Amino acid sequence: MPPRKCRLNRRQVRSFAVGAALLGGLYWWLVAKTDLQQLIAAGILCLVVAAALAAVAASAGLSFTLQWSWLGLLARKLPAKVLRDLGLVAFALWKATVRRTRLTGGYHRLPFNPGGADTASKVRRALVLGAISLPPNSFALGTEDRRSLLVHQLVPQPEPAGGDWPI
Repeated sequence: MPPRKCRLNRRQVRSFAVGAALLGGLYWWLVAKTDLQQLIAAGILCLVVAAALAAVAASAGLSFTLQWSWLGLLARKLPAKVLRDLGLVAFALWKATVRRTRLTGGYHRLPFNPGGADTASKVRRALVLGAISLPPNSFALGTEDRRSLLVHQLVPQPEPAGGDWPI
């Protein structure tokens, strides 16, 4: 069977451009250099990766819906959660190494509506699972049933982190 031709529509080109810009920003943030060579390397690398992703998605017929308000919410809430969890885990590590305190994690069920099988619900689930798992104290294990999300925490908190994601 011959390979399908890859044709990008306007929405896919926009997604490609946004993806390339986000990849470039991530690369620059991780490298943290503003040398001309680094910026050129970042631009080339991000264009190649974004083009490959766009071509694979288009040829496979994949599409997804992303609401920009979700990313805005994550940008507002996630840094504070990461910093708070870094403090919790650092203090727990100090207690475990210096005081020889035995630490045990814990599991929590968070109320969560996973939505349906549509692409917007799948993207929302992926963002919520990633946002809960990014801070170092918690890891989302998945939806056990259609009403809750199972989360493991290294340092159990009375109010589990991640339960207030309205997306």
